[in-house]
Amino acid sequence: MGEPVPVVGTDTAPPPRGTPSKTTWTPDRLAGLSARITERIAATRAQPISKIDLFLTEDCTLACDYCFVARKTPSHRMSWDTARRAVEFLVMASGDLTGIALHFMGGEPLLEFPLLARTTQYAARCSQEMGKAVQFAVTTNGTLLTEEIIRFGRAFGFNYLLSLDGDQDTHDRHRRTHGGDGSWRRVVDRALPLLRRHQGWIGTRMTVLPDTARDLCRGVQTLFALGVNQFLIGPDYDADWAPAELRALFAQMIAVARFYADAIAAGAPLRIVEFESPLEDRSRRMRPMWGCDAGVSRVAVSTAGGLYPCARFVRPFAGMPAFCMGTVDTGLARRDEWFRAVADARIARKRCLRCAHAALCAGGCPASNIHRNGSAGKPVLAACVYTAALRRALRIIYSVPAPLHSGTPAVDAHAR
Repeated sequence: MGEPVPVVGTDTAPPPRGTPSKTTWTPDRLAGLSARITERIAATRAQPISKIDLFLTEDCTLACDYCFVARKTPSHRMSWDTARRAVEFLVMASGDLTGIALHFMGGEPLLEFPLLARTTQYAARCSQEMGKAVQFAVTTNGTLLTEEIIRFGRAFGFNYLLSLDGDQDTHDRHRRTHGGDGSWRRVVDRALPLLRRHQGWIGTRMTVLPDTARDLCRGVQTLFALGVNQFLIGPDYDADWAPAELRALFAQMIAVARFYADAIAAGAPLRIVEFESPLEDRSRRMRPMWGCDAGVSRVAVSTAGGLYPCARFVRPFAGMPAFCMGTVDTGLARRDEWFRAVADARIARKRCLRCAHAALCAGGCPASNIHRNGSAGKPVLAACVYTAALRRALRIIYSVPAPLHSGTPAVDAHAR
């Protein structure tokens, strides 16, 4: 039977402290809530931008069927002038911050390695002149990694995040070449040995699909045995999840948590980003947030120089509005429109207010909510189940009296 999936919003756990036992949402009460949320969000409008996701190209060496960069146009490639202005935007928009981050994305960003290298060098020089430290990251499918690219990355402290979805059978179901061949062997035989020679921590982004959820723990164990030791695990919230598949997702997250707890108890070098904060710490951190830092401290830059709340909005899904907040030339001229949309969405989340997982969640992914449910304030069910599984997983992990690994993670916890 496996682990039961808690019914979201009706868990037997008591409501968060301060939550009334019964709330009647009258027009006056809703108006008051709206005013408080708007006031809180308005306070973030002056928040500096600390990170940009830079889309160097929409072209790719693979044809993954779930890629969130929908309707890719291979000819859409960023010019040097746009990349330069994006760097200058980040340096200026970061205000008094002493640390900033630049994340190269695509498509496959290594198709534009000369542009990536030139942009990196320029960003490093600009940051140094302004007294800032800059951290670089690349999300890559691994098919183009070479000694030259990795040596360049080491010189600038790059973090490489590989897209690997598990063992060969699981990965190759959805991550294929344009000719229809699987890509797992190409990445595992070439990219992983290169990375192992140059760095101790090797990070991967695992996307969980409805038809691969049942194999999640096996995939983590397989990749760990191959030398991957840091994981970002995220379900595809834009997919159609059947009840049985959601139950498999929940059960497999618990299985991964137990594997992780055993590994850290044995002192193994394993990191799973979502598991690295106790439940209480994570709840305190998430309570004041709207799901993520999209459009607040982080923006994405399209190949044409448009500024979007996050990477998920750069190439919108069918029916999803493109929330362009400005350009690298105009800055965040339309940022207030995003904040208003966020405020309206939080008001719409009435059904979340009494959910036992509310303090751990903060509303899910706005982009997926819009795509699936037509509103940023209506979380998708898969996200609710994942959050419930995470809550159970954290309780399992932190019942083990063993220290977690310390230090700076090799991959970005928000990268998707």
